Amino acid sequence: MITSGPVPPNPAELLLSDRVDYLFEELRKQYDYIVVDTAPVGLVSDTLTLSRIGDATVYVCRANYTTKADIQFANSVYEEGRLKKMSILINDTIVRKGYGYGYGDNNDKKK
Repeated sequence: MITSGPVPPNPAELLLSDRVDYLFEELRKQYDYIVVDTAPVGLVSDTLTLSRIGDATVYVCRANYTTKADIQFANSVYEEGRLKKMSILINDTIVRKGYGYGYGDNNDKKK
C-alpha cells in the first residue's frame, strides 16, 4: 500500500509528472492488479488525470445518496470515453426477498 502522504503544494502538477508514470511501470512488473482510490470525479480532475495509467475504472455510487446529476455526469464521462472500461458499482443497497428464478438443482423439488 502506498499512502498519499501530506498534501503537496502542487498536487495536479505532481500527478502529471513522468515520475507517476515510472512508478506505475515499476508496480506493473511486480503486481497483477493495482487499485487506485481517487477523489470523486466531479470534485477534482485527479481521476481524469490518472486515467492515462489505468486499465479500467469502477465508478462507485451510493444508493439513495448519489444524485441524478451525478449519474448524468457519469454517463457523459462514459459517452465521451474519458475513463477506460468504465463500470458502475452501486453500494449501500437494501436486499429484499422477492420474485426470482434460477438454474440448477433444486433438492426440494426432487423429494
